[in-house]
Amino acid sequence: MEKFLKALGAIIVIAIGVFIGAILGGTILWWIWPYALPIAFPNAVGAGVLAANIPWWNAVCLTWLFCILIKSSQKIN
Repeated sequence: MEKFLKALGAIIVIAIGVFIGAILGGTILWWIWPYALPIAFPNAVGAGVLAANIPWWNAVCLTWLFCILIKSSQKIN
């Protein structure tokens, strides 16, 4: 039972860390989105393919999604 509780505690700590990381990363993405995207992709933003602004929660979810995709594709030695 003690090992189970340690494992559960570790899972909870990791989940909280991922949540806080997504919040911080999403907030940074949300701040720079209106400035960086029109510079990087002016035609796509002008044509409406990419949004000029995104809601804060979408930025957090986008950051979380990319972290999962990138982390799951990395080879662990």
